[in-house]
Amino acid sequence: MVAFASIAFAEHGMTVPKWRVLFLLWERNTCRFGEMSELTSIGPATLSRLTASMEEERLILRTRLPSDTRIVELQLTRTGRQLIENMMPLAIETNGIYLNGISLEDQAVVHRALTRIHENVARALASNEETA
Repeated sequence: MVAFASIAFAEHGMTVPKWRVLFLLWERNTCRFGEMSELTSIGPATLSRLTASMEEERLILRTRLPSDTRIVELQLTRTGRQLIENMMPLAIETNGIYLNGISLEDQAVVHRALTRIHENVARALASNEETA
């Protein structure tokens, strides 16, 4: 499934991870780096490289908080907002292809199951870090 989205997005210079970051910022306006990593399931090292690249493309801004310079806040630029809004019809079409013929009830079951899997993995990773 990701391959289809990757191909569709690549024609517009977009990747699926880049889309996840832009879409989340479009929904929230701003997001802290750590929260972005959790919500997009993109590891911190990969997300750091991705957001640096996106900042160079002038799609996002990365700002350290004056109150705690360890915290990086991300937000969309005008260019980033325009890109995601231009890509929205393609994303909606792609999503429609993925979900075609799947009832809302079945979609909810899949969403709950994937959420639980994500929580289980996060809990296991946290547990492993505590014992290391």
